[in-house]
Amino acid sequence: MNNTYPNGRTWIWHLLGLEEHDESVYRHDVMRPGCSAREISRATGLSEEAVNVSRDRLIGVGLLRFEPSGEVRAIPNGPAVLSERLQIQLEAEHARKRSDLMQTESELTRLINEQILASRQPGSLQVDRIPSLDAANVRITELMCNARVEVVRLDPGRAKARESHSDPTLLAEIKASRRGVSIRTICSPAHLSDPFLRRSLDSQVDADIRIRVMSSPDISMIVVDRCVAILTDHRRVGNWGALMLRDGLLVYTLHNVFETWWVNATDLEFFLVDSDTRPLGEVSGDERAMLHLLGCGYKDETVAKTLGISVRTVRRKVSDVQRRMPASSRFQAGVLAARRGWV
Repeated sequence: MNNTYPNGRTWIWHLLGLEEHDESVYRHDVMRPGCSAREISRATGLSEEAVNVSRDRLIGVGLLRFEPSGEVRAIPNGPAVLSERLQIQLEAEHARKRSDLMQTESELTRLINEQILASRQPGSLQVDRIPSLDAANVRITELMCNARVEVVRLDPGRAKARESHSDPTLLAEIKASRRGVSIRTICSPAHLSDPFLRRSLDSQVDADIRIRVMSSPDISMIVVDRCVAILTDHRRVGNWGALMLRDGLLVYTLHNVFETWWVNATDLEFFLVDSDTRPLGEVSGDERAMLHLLGCGYKDETVAKTLGISVRTVRRKVSDVQRRMPASSRFQAGVLAARRGWV
């Protein structure tokens, strides 16, 4: 009966493929070893035929066995063996259902992304506003999962460093790269000086994602297969705005903008080379602050205004620090300083 399920007993016996009265028969065989079917019949009110059929089921699942003498007795470790076998069966069934669920989710994601990538109906709206950063990340992850040929990405990093130290789209990007999608990313100098962003950068490098560095606007951009683009505005903290574009001309233009920036950006490897392994002296407080600002990609004028010194002094200090490191650019000086613990 369904109303007996809360106590667990009937449900468990049903799970074993047994009837309710099989439990009573089993209990008698446990409490009174060697008892006959007639004795159990008298005690339970079941017919002898029903008792024998019940015993056959209990023998079949491994709870009872026939002795050489012809008696039916309970197997001492029968419940333990049955429990282990049942657990294996349940785990296998759970794994099968989980695999079915993952395949279903994968197929649904494929259908969603094919709809997004192929949506080019004449007269339809080709620019959609995305209401939040979380929603934008969901769209980007979906596109990454279905990318076929190429993904290009502009990642300013600064807003991300202020708001969060994790990128929910990173795993999808890495998986796309590992299945053969060509991925190129332009990141900002902030990725090199911020330890959290730097770890994400290392994960991308391990996945053979090509990365270059340059100062860029606080707008992130991703173009997938030259069909869809997503722009996210990071200029105002807490007031995120994003657009998804499927218009061919707009996407083509954004891809060309990326290519122009890519040519002018610097390969990440340039910043990861340790030119000098000799112990270096400490730097002053002003130099530490200056190196931090340089690592964030600020111009000399901004650094001078922030520190309250002249632009000429900033350039002299930059030249001096680069000579002592040595480093061939302001960005590399900031990166090497961060790696040596100066900032």
